[in-house]
Amino acid sequence: MSLPRETARSDEALPPTRFGGAGVVASAVEFIGLVYHGPNCTHLDTPAHLFWKGKQYNNRPSLLTTSEFGSIWCPVTNMKSGVVGRGVLLDVPRWKGVDALEAGYAVTPAELEATAEAQGVAIGAGDIVLLRTGRWHPAAAQAADEAKAVSDDPAHWHAMSGWHPACMKWLHERDVSMIGCDYPQDVMPTVYEELPGGVHVLALVAMGMPLIDNCDLEELAATCAELGRWEFQFTMSPLPLAGGSGSPVNPLALF
Repeated sequence: MSLPRETARSDEALPPTRFGGAGVVASAVEFIGLVYHGPNCTHLDTPAHLFWKGKQYNNRPSLLTTSEFGSIWCPVTNMKSGVVGRGVLLDVPRWKGVDALEAGYAVTPAELEATAEAQGVAIGAGDIVLLRTGRWHPAAAQAADEAKAVSDDPAHWHAMSGWHPACMKWLHERDVSMIGCDYPQDVMPTVYEELPGGVHVLALVAMGMPLIDNCDLEELAATCAELGRWEFQFTMSPLPLAGGSGSPVNPLALF
């Protein structure tokens, strides 16, 4: 679509800018707005993000998070100084000898144990544990496209692999501080119909453990495999969003 004649660009001198001069200095500006909770954007969930039967973590009422004030208790600004800790990648597909797990696959505590043992790492107090399912591997994208091509069942479109809810007890016993995954943590379709979003409920509401959803772990997995090292320094700096129940993030692994 062409611009109206009166606003079309020309070789005529531009009007003065706020920097002074006659168009010698100009700038570009952007506005960013996004809904970061969901299955796409890499983001942090604080315990204020989810409620179970009207309660947040530590039996606090869900009314501590409102549309007017946001999260009054446990907002993301509590992490404004950043997160630094020992990160550990559990690359379950590599342990199983595949590029990516099947959509809807629930990783069990036994598989976490076996993967950690094969990688020569032990999970301990304060660790930030990242689970790779292979979501962003090209083979996973091809399998998803093929599933859509042969079926109109929405269950095929939204199938996601992730932690089996039983893994939360395994992680709690090891006093893990935070977990992440390349999917939004929860297996879809759900493992237990009576506990939808089971990993989110158990981690955020029962354990008070933050989550990092939708991490791209492919480059990290390749680096870990090349170095034969599956632990690293993990850093993350959430945006200090007033009243936010989370934040878009860009986690980093340092070797």
